[in-house]
Amino acid sequence: MSIAIELSESELSVVLSGASTVLALKSHLVVPLSEVNSVSVESLEQARSEGAGIKVPGVRIPGVFRAGSYRTGESWQFWYVGHPDEVLVVDLADDRYERLVLEVDDPRAEADRINAARGA
Repeated sequence: MSIAIELSESELSVVLSGASTVLALKSHLVVPLSEVNSVSVESLEQARSEGAGIKVPGVRIPGVFRAGSYRTGESWQFWYVGHPDEVLVVDLADDRYERLVLEVDDPRAEADRINAARGA
């Protein structure tokens, strides 16, 4: 997976590279830290149970890979996961996406880093 989380004083950036940009149909997402409601680590099964919705646009290979924008009712989620045990979940307010579900090398360390940046 080619994904990186970058933090500035005011923004969280999700940067995709290589084939990831083609699969997710995006190269990056930028979210103001002030719009981050919570950051957590969930099992992949728990994240899936909360629903990913309909891919618009996105790629999904059941049980293997999910990438891109997904719509559930009136809200949007961005997913970029293969088949890890745990994923990083970022819940947002006042952004196009309500939720980001991401596979990163160390989701607990990333959650701690984002929470520290937002003063949580």
